[in-house]
Amino acid sequence: MGYTKVTVNPGLNLLGSSFVQVGTGEALDINDAIKVSGLPGLTEDFSDFATMVKLWTGNGYRTYGYVTAEQANDEENWGWPESGDKWILEDMSDIAAVQVPAGDGFWVQTTQEGTITLVGQVPAEAETAVNIIPGLNLVSCPYTKDINIQDVKVNGLPGLTEDFSDFATMIKLWTGNGYKTYGYVTTEQANDEENWGWPESGDKWILEDMSDIANVTIPAGAGFWIQTTGTGSVTFTK
Repeated sequence: MGYTKVTVNPGLNLLGSSFVQVGTGEALDINDAIKVSGLPGLTEDFSDFATMVKLWTGNGYRTYGYVTAEQANDEENWGWPESGDKWILEDMSDIAAVQVPAGDGFWVQTTQEGTITLVGQVPAEAETAVNIIPGLNLVSCPYTKDINIQDVKVNGLPGLTEDFSDFATMIKLWTGNGYKTYGYVTTEQANDEENWGWPESGDKWILEDMSDIANVTIPAGAGFWIQTTGTGSVTFTK
């Protein structure tokens, strides 16, 4: 059994799951995976959520809201004790039952500072591949550790565009109010003397302005976007 504590700030926080169910290795339910400390639940009038999880579906989000134990036991305004310290459906009709697989990213949106604790068992495999499809993919490292961006290993995804002027595969890291973007270069492209001629950049993530190889840490428990035009995977090593 392990855990990662992540401080979240008011607004949007991009996190990622690094855990699976103890014993089975299967994906965790949202209420087992994402624990709340010090964050608000429902708004003061009990009409909306002050803290939410947003799970990316590939073309939009599914939203789940948090209810504190105190609010759940408020007979006058709520009176649903089973919902205490739980993520519930956006329409407030039921407790959420949705999986958060290791290697998936998600947003936590809140109005106050507090802590999210990610709980479970670290995947047993020494190496884990996360499938990537064309478009935007919200992912995370499936192991509980900080990683360098170069630890995100690419399998089968394109690098630079055909004219070598832009990136076909990018990582976008959330800064709290925007993104820093890094692009991928294949080994074949890096060794193309006519169009590129920078062999050290092969199979690497480089800066958005293409001036240098990227050297940036992705913290444990953080999520990030991979945007691409191709299909493949990224691999993480324990």
